[in-house]
Amino acid sequence: MPTVHARTLKRAAQIAGGYLQLGTQLGVPTADVASWAEGTKPVPEEMFLRAIDIVTAYGVAEISGRYPNLKNSASES
Repeated sequence: MPTVHARTLKRAAQIAGGYLQLGTQLGVPTADVASWAEGTKPVPEEMFLRAIDIVTAYGVAEISGRYPNLKNSASES
């Protein structure tokens, strides 16, 4: 079962538009993002907190009806 850390990274990647885009946003290699999101490597605390910021900002924007420069992953599902 994926950890909350892995699930958060996976959701942040969905919001960002993929592992490549999230890696670019976080300033880390795509392979690291993929490993964290798939649960094969532990997520560094700083990256987990930054992913929480992305997920939270998206949620707030969605609730308020505004979508700031974040890709709407709901339309891709």
